[in-house]
Amino acid sequence: MHAVVVCVPRKDIKMVKTWINSRIEERTSWDGAMLIGVGLVVLIAGPFAKLAAYIGLFLFEEPKQISDFEFFSSNQQTFTKDDLMGKWTLMYFGFTKCPDECPTTMYQLSKLIKVLRDKDYKLDDKQWVLVSIDPERDSPDMIDKYAKGFDKDFIGVSNARPMLLSLATQLSVNNVMPDHSNHMDHSHLNNHVNNIILLDPNGDFAGIFRPPFDISRLSLTYQSVTN
Repeated sequence: MHAVVVCVPRKDIKMVKTWINSRIEERTSWDGAMLIGVGLVVLIAGPFAKLAAYIGLFLFEEPKQISDFEFFSSNQQTFTKDDLMGKWTLMYFGFTKCPDECPTTMYQLSKLIKVLRDKDYKLDDKQWVLVSIDPERDSPDMIDKYAKGFDKDFIGVSNARPMLLSLATQLSVNNVMPDHSNHMDHSHLNNHVNNIILLDPNGDFAGIFRPPFDISRLSLTYQSVTN
């Protein structure tokens, strides 16, 4: 069973509570509910997948451990599982030549960082990582420069495809091997999963933010989970 964090604007509270109450089952339990800021934040255990389309965060009941990995950023700076320890990490998988989904999501993440800075939210234990799904064309320097074009605190990393496949598979990110017989064919990059991965300070896979990303809901949900 998974948990769903629901961040609801005040104007929609009555509607969402009515929807939940009309569908609640005997074995479904409310782990907690509280008013935070402008909306209702509810942690629910149960089969409420439709709510995910509204708030976009799936939290696992138990975070999933992942194996060690090694990627590279600018100047061949390494990025490994050790760099996850003690920090909340938002990790996104994209590539520099992505036409629309990647820059749109990266822009939303940069807006999230700006909102958090403006609120003086504690960020010294937070980090934002872009992993290239196109390592054949994205060098570590290229992907890091691309990432920092959205915000100076982004970290862009890349490594050979076997390492990418290992990490992506553990984080439920779809990734397809390219057709090495046709170097002009980049269809393996089409329709990549546009999720944002949440990793906790233990370096474990804690959950998934799914699009569409509304900055007000994303900010409220992120703060409620990482505070």
